[in-house]
Amino acid sequence: MTGSTAPASEIRERLVLRSQEDDLEAVFPWFEAIVERLALPSRAAFRVHVVLEEAVTNAVTHGFEPGVAGEVTLEINGTPERVIAILRDTGRPFNPIVEPPLPAVPRPIEEAAVGGLGVKLMRTFCSDLKYQRAGQTNELTMEFDVSAMAAA
Repeated sequence: MTGSTAPASEIRERLVLRSQEDDLEAVFPWFEAIVERLALPSRAAFRVHVVLEEAVTNAVTHGFEPGVAGEVTLEINGTPERVIAILRDTGRPFNPIVEPPLPAVPRPIEEAAVGGLGVKLMRTFCSDLKYQRAGQTNELTMEFDVSAMAAA
């Protein structure tokens, strides 16, 4: 018998960050612990991680006026089959579902505009993406069908 344990059937975790780039370093180890507990397949874990890093980085680096302190909260509700991540921040309103508009025709890298690719990956990798502005808070809900990602 090996020392491995069965995946957690369900988890709920919460990470609170300040709106400072130094706090971004906490996201990867926090999420890696969740990946291990849920025993997520590597393909699914990679895709979820890319989306979370993009969403959190955008909130921290672009959501607040320079010098203005804010808070960014990331919650994960997950099972081995489905992960739901909810990102909340009190920064400027930004709806990644409609902003920025995606370019109609792909361009060579030399001609590509800076920005927007991360949002495109978010839209591509999430099985469902919802945004709402509640009072002064942005709330982005990102859902991932882990079973479908692993099979793709």
